[in-house]
This record gives sequence, C-alpha cells and structure tokens, in this order.
Amino acid sequence: MNRFLISIIVGLIVSLSVSAFICLKRRQVLSDAFTREKLCFGWAVIVIRSIIYCLPSILVTAVLIVWWKADFLVYAIGIFFFWVFVPVILVWLYLLFRSRKVLTWNHLVVIGINVFNLVFFVMYLLIERPHHVCNPEIMEKYYEAHKADLDSLSRFANSILDDSCSFELEFENGKVAIFHAWKNGEGSSNWDVEKSKVKELCDFVGIDKREFRGLKKRLDGLGCISVAASSTTSEPVEIGFRRVMMSGYSFLVYPDSMGNEKYEEYYDSEMYIPYNGRVVFVYGSPAFGDLNFPGKEEYLKTKQ
Repeated sequence: MNRFLISIIVGLIVSLSVSAFICLKRRQVLSDAFTREKLCFGWAVIVIRSIIYCLPSILVTAVLIVWWKADFLVYAIGIFFFWVFVPVILVWLYLLFRSRKVLTWNHLVVIGINVFNLVFFVMYLLIERPHHVCNPEIMEKYYEAHKADLDSLSRFANSILDDSCSFELEFENGKVAIFHAWKNGEGSSNWDVEKSKVKELCDFVGIDKREFRGLKKRLDGLGCISVAASSTTSEPVEIGFRRVMMSGYSFLVYPDSMGNEKYEEYYDSEMYIPYNGRVVFVYGSPAFGDLNFPGKEEYLKTKQ
C-alpha cells in the first residue's frame, strides 16, 4: 500500500473516531439542535446550509490531495489565486474555532473534516514531504547507502536488452508513465502507456515479462522512479532518483571509470556534479527553468 492511501486511511480513522467520541458525549445536545433546525428550516435548507458551511473545509481537503499528487500544480494555482485561498483559509479557521463552542450537526461534520485535514497534512509532512526535496547532500547519502543495489540495477538494465537497443522507462504510482524504446536508431516514444503497448515496446527491445518485472522490482526496492540504459555496456545507465516540482534528480552510473576528460566535462557543466570516477549526480529542469544544479557550488566547496 502506498503512502497516499495509508495517509487517507489514517486520517479517516482519526477523524471518524473523534466525531464518534463527540457524538457519544454530546448525543442529546446534537439531537436537540438537529430537531430545532428541522422545525425552523426544513430539510432542504438544512442540506444547503450544511454544504455551504462545510465547503471551505472540503476545499482545503481538495487542495491537500492535489498538493500530495502534484505539488507544482498547487503552487502554480496558489500564485494566481492567492487572494481567494487566504479568505478561504481564514473562514476555515473561524469555523474550526466556532465549532469548539457551539455544537450542532454542521459543527460536528466540520470538526471531522478538519481533523482529517490536520492528520492528512501531518502525514504529508512526515512521510511524503521528504520525498519531494532533494540536494547533492541527500543524493550522496542515498548513494552511499545503496551503491551496491544501484550498480546491480545498472548491470541488469544493460543485460536485458538486445543488441543496438536502448530504452527509458519511468513509473508513476506503480504504473508505466513513460516508455521510450529505440532499436538501430529508430524507436517509439510513449506517455501514459497502456498495458498492451508496454508488452509491444518490451518485445521491440528484447525485454521479456520476467525481466520487466525484475526491473520494476529493483526500482521499487530502491525507491527510484526511472531507468534509462542501452545495450552498449560501456555507456552509463541513468537512474531517476526523485522529482521535485517540475525538476528531476538522477544518478548517472558508469560500468567503469569515466576517465579524467569526461569527469572534467561534467564538473564544468551546470547540470552535473561528478561524485566520483563512476557516478554523476544529474539535475534536469524544464526548458523554461533554470538549468543550474541547485547547491552545486556550495557542495563542491565542501568536497574540496
């Protein structure tokens, strides 16, 4: 089970438990309040008032879910709609504060939603946020802890290809998001790949079903998202480490020493940090973004 579903389940359990506890403790108060509302307003007005009353909290829930799945999208929307989100958050906090003093069914629902939001946000900070940040120090620490497995994945990715073939494979939420395959200079590029197309592309470069499962298992075990390799055993394998916003961080792993000349090329390039004679840290950014590896100068100074 992935981190997102775990957080959803934990948030629901805590929010329902809190709501059930309040309901048991203040059952008579809730019943009297609901009876008064029904006599004064009727069912239609109660439903409409409840939706309006809970809307800010539900909107916050939606923002948190999108933030988890596509944080760059939330940041972009937030820039354009800053003056909308601020009042919504203020209304949400006001309703949360008011719910402590006056207890009706509307307040109980708002309390439940806000408890879920709070737990979900804390879970994001604890178990998901660390996977949305990256820098050279994090990459160095990760590589030193997993270098044997990264080397094993690199050798495996090279070995499963037919001659004159290469591929790039990326997973997202356990499914194939990108699969580029080339053979003798010709190939196919696919995004959001269907299952039948995955088999076709695997056959195209000589990867069988068992090898594909092995590739995914190794990536999942490392917590990495992608791998790009060629059948030329002297060429490096690129292993995608993390995506942060629209940018990506990856390891370029050579089978043997890359040589001093290649090392100097990477050292002088703005997108690369050569870590040792076989491994390079790679930073990838969209065409409209900054291509400089964040923190490169500071990191190299500490290494010197």
